[in-house]
Amino acid sequence: MRKSAATEFCTKYGLKLPILLAPMAGACPASLSIAVANAGGMGAMGALMTSAPGDGNPIGGVKVVAKDGWFAARPSGTEDIYKIYAESFKGEGHLKRIQEEAQVIVGRALGAA
Repeated sequence: MRKSAATEFCTKYGLKLPILLAPMAGACPASLSIAVANAGGMGAMGALMTSAPGDGNPIGGVKVVAKDGWFAARPSGTEDIYKIYAESFKGEGHLKRIQEEAQVIVGRALGAA
């Protein structure tokens, strides 16, 4: 018997629930993506970059861009760790939140790898 499309989707992406959060740049905060992922669905981000917009060169990691800030994650060249870089356009408190949410997103992504 053939599996349902929902079951195949969940199996392919390691999900508990057949839910895909549609990325909406600026309208989809990282906290919503994290909540969907923590519930067993697939969270999404508004923009995910793997190359520099200016020259197209690979950045050696990923950069997640939102309306009020961004974070980039890339492996260290000398240690067995990922480094997270972040910027907020709203202030220090918001930057701390971006950094905390980035750690959760990167941790979940690496845990699924």
